[in-house]
Amino acid sequence: MNTHNLHAVSALATGGALQTKTNNWPAQRPAAEGERIVAKLATGFHPEATFARLESIAREIRREILLMVHAGQSGHPGGSLGVADIVTALYYGVMRHDPKHPQWAERDRFIISKGHCSPVIYAVLADCGYFPQSDLATFRRPGSHLQGHPCSAKTPGIEASTG
Repeated sequence: MNTHNLHAVSALATGGALQTKTNNWPAQRPAAEGERIVAKLATGFHPEATFARLESIAREIRREILLMVHAGQSGHPGGSLGVADIVTALYYGVMRHDPKHPQWAERDRFIISKGHCSPVIYAVLADCGYFPQSDLATFRRPGSHLQGHPCSAKTPGIEASTG
């Protein structure tokens, strides 16, 4: 990770107030803002990942976390809310990954060892396009691939099952 990447992650980790919207579930960003910043066969820091854009995405991710935990009537939102800025900066500004090819050999891997923070990774993966955002409404429901701890056998984009 180069110096620019470290600054991006540390700057986002220290800010980002929670803002809510009154949109219906599932949340949809306006098209201009909702373009995915997914690195396909790219390396290093992504210049299109400006601080303002990353902050906006992180706000939406935090919103999705709260909606998901509320809809499931179960979960631990605090840990996920606390790392939303960092995970957003990594997925949208640093990591090489491709939702259309989740097993791409050259991808960067993100493993969230604290499985109780599964809502943050689910929200980011859905936003990136690994699975439909509507799946977030099934968090912790019987039969859902989005359980309280991530499972790599059931959810695209999850690199390791953790607890």
